[in-house]
Amino acid sequence: MLSTILARARTVFGRIFQVLRVTGSATNTTIIVIQRIVALTAIAALATLLLWPAPSLPRNFDLSIDLTLPVKDVSPAADSLTGLLGQSPSLAMVAHKIAMAAQDPRVHAIQITIGPACCSLIAAEEISAALRSYRRATNRTVDVFAYGFGEGTGSVSEYLIATAATHIALLDSGSFGASGIHLEMPFLRAALDRLGVSADFARQGRYKAYPETFERNDPSPDHQQMLDSLADSLYGTVTDAIATSRHLSEAAVRDAFAHAPLTARQALDRNLIDAVALDPPQQDDQRPTVTLANYERAPGPTEGKPAKMALITAVGTIGEPTADTANTSSINPTRLAKLLRDTAKQPGIAAIILRVDSPGGSVTGSAMIDAEIRRIVRKTPVVVSMGNYAASGGYWISSHASRIIADPETLTGSIGVFAGKLEFAGVATNLGVHFHTVDRGSTTSMWSSIQPLTTEQKDRLEDHIGDVYGMFLDTVADGRKLPRERVDAIAQGRVWTGAQALDLHLVDSVGGYEVAFDAARQLAGLPDDAPITIIYPRAGSLLSELRSYFSVAQASLAPSLGSIQGTADIIALLQSLNIAGAVQMSPINIR
Repeated sequence: MLSTILARARTVFGRIFQVLRVTGSATNTTIIVIQRIVALTAIAALATLLLWPAPSLPRNFDLSIDLTLPVKDVSPAADSLTGLLGQSPSLAMVAHKIAMAAQDPRVHAIQITIGPACCSLIAAEEISAALRSYRRATNRTVDVFAYGFGEGTGSVSEYLIATAATHIALLDSGSFGASGIHLEMPFLRAALDRLGVSADFARQGRYKAYPETFERNDPSPDHQQMLDSLADSLYGTVTDAIATSRHLSEAAVRDAFAHAPLTARQALDRNLIDAVALDPPQQDDQRPTVTLANYERAPGPTEGKPAKMALITAVGTIGEPTADTANTSSINPTRLAKLLRDTAKQPGIAAIILRVDSPGGSVTGSAMIDAEIRRIVRKTPVVVSMGNYAASGGYWISSHASRIIADPETLTGSIGVFAGKLEFAGVATNLGVHFHTVDRGSTTSMWSSIQPLTTEQKDRLEDHIGDVYGMFLDTVADGRKLPRERVDAIAQGRVWTGAQALDLHLVDSVGGYEVAFDAARQLAGLPDDAPITIIYPRAGSLLSELRSYFSVAQASLAPSLGSIQGTADIIALLQSLNIAGAVQMSPINIR
């Protein structure tokens, strides 16, 4: 009952914020009132959790994992709240609990229910790897029931998880829609021309392709080469994993993709699944089932004192150093550096795992985080685990970690620099707006939104980003112990998959959270099977993070036309056209 009430409250609050944002009718008083209601609701949720006794588990049970909701790669305020609030667990929790189940004699089998849009490709790879490790270590079964695979999306993610199972059942009315890898990027040149907007950029790195979003209507030859390389690597990794798990040839897997969507019966005929189910599976009365949320909250079977490891997430664009205030849509370098520093000082922390899921951002912010990691690794191991992407600034902050682990499908590298602007003089002229400027200094108008770069300014900008690119190369060369010339050859703004980055020595291993935890054990001098407890350090209060549960993700909402007040808002509107699922190769922005 409580989880239903809280879920409905979150939906209502979300809709209220959306309406206020779009209509522009949000007043400070209104926002304060809503925030206080949210705070009270969060306090009620926390109080219920504290008073809610941890469940006792039976001696023999099946572990049930519900993947019908998206699994988020974030560090939640408290994973134990997921069951209470009716929200899906974090990727770290799923991966770690599967690993724990392999050491837990009470777990007889794992049952997984998969929905049509459960996971990103990275999350699917990590869950699949965890399940395969579980099967190898225990010889126990993993049973998957799916409502559909890639229905309406063509995504291979759900099916990639299923292939790690002992037995796959697909609902009779469901379909096999997995069709391969699809990369999609917008190009805005024609749209900007119609609006009277000009793009003016300088870059270091022949593959530094992000400015092409605004400069071109299609990818350049270098950009296309990079995209083809990424698609080939991702496609090869996925088809190889599926073929190996299902005992099929890669040709058979590719042929199935080519003929998707398939009915459940057709998928069975191709040996893509093991059974067609008329109904969802029913609970076995002979053996109880325990949900992942209850398994998380219950005491574990491990004897002895486990080692403490801290998991910190760095998700979003890296911002400029500012005051230590919360911003859930980007990485505040001041806040993150302090969190890392304070965590390293905590007694008993064996290692820090930094989960990086960032396309880049500010040079200053990236350097600030990198400097803090350099200091910490002298005494405490820091293992970087890369998520969907750790590119450009995301790679900068990773480069001095004690160990770097990337998923095979992670997009990383992008060691390059760009700087530039969109110039709106044409828009202003069309609207009948005229500007008069007064300058003292030949480069003062460099960042003006109504004047193009002069030749002198463009030359100065190119010199500057050349210097910053040199700093980037030096940072990577020092952190990865590679010759600077070698780094320059594999840099050039090029994006690599994690599998490719391993061959280039940009990462140390491929894998997910569990590989990162194994590396942390090794670096901390612990046995390979040493039990660990994962803590989630918070830069803010638990209450503030609980409150964010009810908030609307502002970054996902394009600003309405009525709320546009200046150049920054127009740029934000244009950037919002980069639809979900596009491959973002956002660079370090030196502005």
